[in-house]
Amino acid sequence: MARRKKNPFYVLLMFVGVAFTLTACSYGVMVLRQASPERFEDPLVDEPPEGSLMYVMDKHGFTILMLELAMLALLTCAAILTDDYWEPNEPAEPESSDDSSASPDEETEAKNHES
Repeated sequence: MARRKKNPFYVLLMFVGVAFTLTACSYGVMVLRQASPERFEDPLVDEPPEGSLMYVMDKHGFTILMLELAMLALLTCAAILTDDYWEPNEPAEPESSDDSSASPDEETEAKNHES
């Protein structure tokens, strides 16, 4: 049996999926922090420091999520459409040399009716 090659789009899907999950969780935390700032804010800090994860999520989080979602959609389509390419070609099963015109199902039914 020929060894099956791995479809590289599935590997890419895994990495983009993990990145999307982490981004979505970070974005959710940012939204929770903004929904009730009195619970989460440090009284000594007015705004998250520039370059911090919460700052990046606040400024670019939605855009990042949409880009990752688009990448997931494209990679999913690519993985599905190229599955046949990565599958090994299996040899066709040899046809039986039996000259009878009855199919195997018809032969089975005939034997069942005889008994």
